[in-house]
Amino acid sequence: MNNQNYEKSGLIIFSHGSKRASSINQILQLTECMKQNLSQRFSHVNAAFLEFAQPNLLQAVAEHHNLGMENVVVFPYFLTPGKHVESDIPEEMEKIKAQYSRLRLSCAPFMASHPNWNSIMTSVILDHVNQAH
Repeated sequence: MNNQNYEKSGLIIFSHGSKRASSINQILQLTECMKQNLSQRFSHVNAAFLEFAQPNLLQAVAEHHNLGMENVVVFPYFLTPGKHVESDIPEEMEKIKAQYSRLRLSCAPFMASHPNWNSIMTSVILDHVNQAH
């Protein structure tokens, strides 16, 4: 995906979901931040939830498809490579790819797999410790 196709490129922030409205709202706020931060790269950004909230991943992909997106990146907002990251998400992605075969759908690595994650975590911990003392 290159910058010239941003008009037809979308991003889905895909999280576990929660029964708590405050947790869902936090993901929706994060999605709005990513929409602003990545507006030069993605013309549509939305959230999806594995369970407990809507839209689910299929519904979020359908929204992108209906808006004419050609490239959609799914970003798994998960910290560890548990069952959801290793099994559930890949299985769901394959089903959706079969249903939307003309859509270039890709899944980014889960959040904490990024090489900068240790630095981010260190920074959060040190900020807390420094504020507490």
